[in-house]
Amino acid sequence: DQLRAYSDIPFVVTPGAIEAVDAEGIEFNLNLSNEITVRNALNVITESAGEEVTYTFRNGVVYITTRDKAYGDLVLKAHDVNDLTAQLIDFSGPKIANIRLQDDSSTLLDDEEPLFGGVAGEPVPIMNPDNLEILITQSIAPQTWEELEGVSIRYSNGSLIVYHTTEVQALIHEFLEDLREYVSSMVMIESRFLTIRKDFLQEIGVDFRGLGGFPPANTLVNLDDVTSGQEDNASAGLDNEGPGLPSGSDTNPSAGAYFSEGLDGDIRARTENILGGYGDRLTPFGGATFQFAFLDDTQTSVIMRAVKKSEHAEQINASSISAQNTERAYITVLNQVTYVQDFDVEVAAAALIADPQVGVLSDGIVLDVRPTIGHNRKYITLELRPTIATLRRPIPEFTSSLAGLTTPVTMQLPELNVASANTTVVLPDGGTVVVGGLQKLFNIDQRSEIPFLGQIPILSMLFKAEGEANENQDIIILIRAHVVDAREVMERLDA
Repeated sequence: DQLRAYSDIPFVVTPGAIEAVDAEGIEFNLNLSNEITVRNALNVITESAGEEVTYTFRNGVVYITTRDKAYGDLVLKAHDVNDLTAQLIDFSGPKIANIRLQDDSSTLLDDEEPLFGGVAGEPVPIMNPDNLEILITQSIAPQTWEELEGVSIRYSNGSLIVYHTTEVQALIHEFLEDLREYVSSMVMIESRFLTIRKDFLQEIGVDFRGLGGFPPANTLVNLDDVTSGQEDNASAGLDNEGPGLPSGSDTNPSAGAYFSEGLDGDIRARTENILGGYGDRLTPFGGATFQFAFLDDTQTSVIMRAVKKSEHAEQINASSISAQNTERAYITVLNQVTYVQDFDVEVAAAALIADPQVGVLSDGIVLDVRPTIGHNRKYITLELRPTIATLRRPIPEFTSSLAGLTTPVTMQLPELNVASANTTVVLPDGGTVVVGGLQKLFNIDQRSEIPFLGQIPILSMLFKAEGEANENQDIIILIRAHVVDAREVMERLDA
């Protein structure tokens, strides 16, 4: 009565509450002299009335009643939770860092991570249905699930079948919607594989060689007692349209200077400065080549070569992929190449037949990633496994022959340049991180000269060859990630 007078709120005390108080033999002697809210006053009254008495607000009226009557009528409702219990599948990227052999059975199958990419492990539900039931019963009106007669919750065919009061059904619906805000979040991952190449090559040299013309042989001025290869190693075997080394090892190189003393004989000499290789991308072929022939008592042929090359290239491989929270996913940009890996020898009609065995390898890019969204949706944790494999072309070959036969068989021996990283990074939503910089530097300076003559100022330029090359390659991996909410996207589309 005092609460009615002070609060102007209608109160109803049910007979069941009165009987519960009388059964407990409780007498009220409350002195609420200080100012107190109506809610706190009701809590004091119902706590003093015993465990069976509580209050509820319904239709604008406060009912003081027993617990079994406070929740109202029970209703049956099915809550669709297919999106919350869907199977989450992890996908592992293909392994391109190794060249697989056909007879190596250990590389053909991996129980946990497929060699050629695909499903990794067993599918796992986003939320286990049993755990979802436990989470609801422990979070929403926890006392009612045991105390209130007839209530139940059961998962069946993607739905939660709940038999409870209307108020609890509304709380369960709100709880499931909150879970969907977490489940509906995806991560958009954008990757940039930036390759920067800066190459430089320069070669300048002077040789004394090349006297004489084409056959017949008596018109050639060669060093008759000197061989291009074998014991002398005097040249590269290319003079006078020579076949080169090693097949031209027994040829005689041409002279660069010739002086005849008549019956007393003649003097012949040559210089050739041969430099080694320069790297993988730039070659010394091309440029300018000058030949000067001086025909006098002393015949001289001077060949001067000069070449300078530079290259600056930038290549970007861009790819993007969306993955659900905590899901492992991958994206590949690959070029598959077949090659002759081996031969199987078959005998047919007293003949040996080489049956080629073809292998397949891949070069390109594989980005394997697993995103995890932070609890506040402001940070993203990424497990990253980027791999870059480059096949060296042309593919080296090896030629052999079958036993007892001269028929050649050629196998290919591919080489892969592989750059990979395995790391875990944390970045803000919408941020970009540099995963790694893979740098390859190659610098070489070469010099070939005639001893003593190559040290004389100015004159030394006629007796030497110099070359230098620089190859720089940087591979930079940039990753950008941001959270995408499917429901927010749908709301924007509907708007």
